[in-house]
Amino acid sequence: MEEKNFLSRERQHNISANRHNQLSTVVERLFADALAKIKAEAEEKARAYTLTISRIRAEATETIANVKAEAEARTKIYTETIARIMANAQEKAQAHTDTTGKDGHSATVEDFISGTVVNQQARPSYTGPADEPSDVIEGIFSDTLENQQVRPSYTAPAEEPLDA
Repeated sequence: MEEKNFLSRERQHNISANRHNQLSTVVERLFADALAKIKAEAEEKARAYTLTISRIRAEATETIANVKAEAEARTKIYTETIARIMANAQEKAQAHTDTTGKDGHSATVEDFISGTVVNQQARPSYTGPADEPSDVIEGIFSDTLENQQVRPSYTAPAEEPLDA
């Protein structure tokens, strides 16, 4: 009988160990499946974040390029406008000199030109869509009016009567 009890206990022990092994195997599989699922989700999120970051970088690069191109175009327009105004002022000064034969007025015109250029360069750079070339021209002419009000206008010296 002891032998039967011993075999029975051994058999129960084997059954218990077998159940324990099966349970461990099931838990290991569940754990491995959970890890695989978490890893797959993490990789998917990483891909999504990488794509989002790439898209944002591309959009930012494009926006920066557009703003830079627009600023360069506006700078070119402003530079051309200032050059035209300077050329026009030089022509007027030369015409005055040619007409009067005196060079006194050209110094005032030079001051006027340099004042206008300095005032335009002191203005803030691109401020948005409202800062159109017409606004720049208007600003230049307002500077012109300010300069004319500050500086006395040129008056030619009275001509002396010719001795006949």
